[in-house]
Amino acid sequence: MVTFTLALLLLIGFGYLLLRGVITPRIPLSFLGTVAIFALLFPQGNDRIAWMLAQVFGGGLMLGAIFMATDYVTSPVTKLGQIVYAVG
Repeated sequence: MVTFTLALLLLIGFGYLLLRGVITPRIPLSFLGTVAIFALLFPQGNDRIAWMLAQVFGGGLMLGAIFMATDYVTSPVTKLGQIVYAVG
């Protein structure tokens, strides 16, 4: 329950930053999408979907994707550069 609440609060913060125009969704969605694909390809256990959801909605991953990866100093400014940065 705590993880769900934390993920929900992080998503609310993400929505707020998007609405205010502070960040674009390119880096966080590329970052989370890459983790989701790798979690589906290499699951730990029998249930691929449950493993992927546990990895994507973990608080630390979302915190890094939404708030740390979109930092102005470290993130690229071009659209392609942001996607390559997030996937890498």
